[in-house]
Amino acid sequence: VMGRCSVREVAEQDWICCPTCRSGLRQVVRETELKCSGCGAVYPIVEREIPLLLPQGSNDERSDVQGFWRALYEAAYAEAHEAIGDADLDDRLGQLRELFEHRQHLAVREIRLDEIQGQRVLEVGSGAGAHSALFNRHGAEVFSLDLTRERVAATAKMLDRVNGPASVCVQGDAEALPFPDQFFDIVYSN
Repeated sequence: VMGRCSVREVAEQDWICCPTCRSGLRQVVRETELKCSGCGAVYPIVEREIPLLLPQGSNDERSDVQGFWRALYEAAYAEAHEAIGDADLDDRLGQLRELFEHRQHLAVREIRLDEIQGQRVLEVGSGAGAHSALFNRHGAEVFSLDLTRERVAATAKMLDRVNGPASVCVQGDAEALPFPDQFFDIVYSN
């Protein structure tokens, strides 16, 4: 069992890159920031070791999308998410797999959970974290990306409680992925 990686471990492994210029993000400054070796951009690291890797510059459209997903998460998931105890999480992930198998959902139809162990999976739009947790529970090295800070924090909390291999959570934009090219075995979005 490895759990979620620290930002320092992620940076040392070259698992993330600058979403603006694509250079490496190896320099951790005061445990609260990552600095790009190429363009010098600085990206904050917030609670739960989550790097905020959004491209530099203001984007009103991105803010509107973040506001929508933040409100949806708070209205539909936040309270229930907090109420799930550690003992219940494994059972609920098992029930989620059964539901997905019954419905022939993409998460089990296109991704063979019994064959995912050791695979490096990127989930784009991790939401509340159930799919990332399911993949991690079945042995995948999961990288979860969400545009909304609250949702990626929820995913991080869930992955902290799953008995799976190394995982990474970042806030980022799917239009400027902060990961190296040719890095993932599977890229998933629901």
